[in-house]
Amino acid sequence: MEAAFRSIIHLNWAFAINQAGIVMVESEKDRLAKQVADLRIAFDVALSDKRKYPVNEFNAFVRSARNYIKITAGDVMVHKSVVQAVNGLGMPSRS
Repeated sequence: MEAAFRSIIHLNWAFAINQAGIVMVESEKDRLAKQVADLRIAFDVALSDKRKYPVNEFNAFVRSARNYIKITAGDVMVHKSVVQAVNGLGMPSRS
């Protein structure tokens, strides 16, 4: 008897289609890096509203960045999008 598998569960992998239409495998670390970058963009957009500080967006970004750091703590390199997302968040330099 032949069994048909209609779906396969892949743990820690997501599938994305690139610009050429090729299915690419995205690792969990790549997914987390994209999440950090996306949440930084959401935070920046929310900052444009001058009425109040976007606490929820900031907290979501920080939680995501901390999670990425925790997951990749043993790695030698950091994803470029994460570096770009956290760049400039420190205290302003004294002039």
